[in-house]
Amino acid sequence: ERMDYITMLITCNLMLFASLLYKWTKEDRKAKQFGLFEELDKQSRFAQAALISWDHSVWNKREVEELKHTLFDQFSLMVLERQIADMRKDRDLKQRLKLA
Repeated sequence: ERMDYITMLITCNLMLFASLLYKWTKEDRKAKQFGLFEELDKQSRFAQAALISWDHSVWNKREVEELKHTLFDQFSLMVLERQIADMRKDRDLKQRLKLA
């Protein structure tokens, strides 16, 4: 009885560790993929995002749709951030003083 309990604890811990390792590597891969864009200029940033964003290991129809929506949201956010940065850069002194 004691050995069964110890075996069950070890098995559960190994399964939890494997799950943790899988999730960590998946998130790390995503972070590295999108972290590369911080140093790029505005033209190559969008090109790099478009070229390396698709995950070819996804085959499930639902997951493909989710990935499409996620990528669309990410590109929309990138465009919006670029527009906001351009708008802030183009403000004149009167507009800056009005906001302050």
